[in-house]
Amino acid sequence: MKKTRILGITVAITAFLFILGACTKDFEEINTDPNNAALEKAAPDMLLTNAIESMTDRVQEIFLGEEMGNCYTDEDRYIYRTSVVNTTWSSFYAANGMDVQVLYNVAVDKQNESYQGVALVLKCYISSLLTDMFGPVPYTEAWKGTDNTLPSYDSQETIYRDMIAKLET
Repeated sequence: MKKTRILGITVAITAFLFILGACTKDFEEINTDPNNAALEKAAPDMLLTNAIESMTDRVQEIFLGEEMGNCYTDEDRYIYRTSVVNTTWSSFYAANGMDVQVLYNVAVDKQNESYQGVALVLKCYISSLLTDMFGPVPYTEAWKGTDNTLPSYDSQETIYRDMIAKLET
């Protein structure tokens, strides 16, 4: 019994030391997935397709389908459904808005003004929906990812003035 226990501990320590020593040289190179492209290598046209598709799905779902007026009487009776509001908020910020922000960042990196312009128009559209639904919302500090997880809220006036300036650009 003692021999088995000592053998088991010895094997565990040897395995631990082997694994510890094996992971030091060229770890980043070995651990890179060749099928998972880096963001700076992303094609703006592919990012644009996803951004538009996911954004229009959400807009259609909110206003023309599932949530508003399609066999649901909660909205007709002014009953607030938290799940609808939370999904709308998180979709436009964490999903659709971030998709557009990534598209814009890649377009800036690739110096592609056409995709920068398209991204600005889409970002203004998403922002207009958000501010029209919720009033003051994060705008100037929004879509910075983990760099700013608590963005400040901007007034509708500030948002619309900036959107108009961006659209004129």
